[in-house]
Amino acid sequence: MQLSEIDLSDEQQNLMEICFDMKKITLIASPEYKDDTNKFAKKQEQNQYNFNQLFEL
Repeated sequence: MQLSEIDLSDEQQNLMEICFDMKKITLIASPEYKDDTNKFAKKQEQNQYNFNQLFEL
């Protein structure tokens, strides 16, 4: 069975959309990865932006 075949309430539909949006803005890379300083800084900046986006959902 696919999601399109399931009857969802408006609230369930909204929550499902939020979950899919959250998936798009998950961590770019875990801090445990050993990147060079510049690359790490860019990923950290993107991660912070993504973290802030969660509060808008």
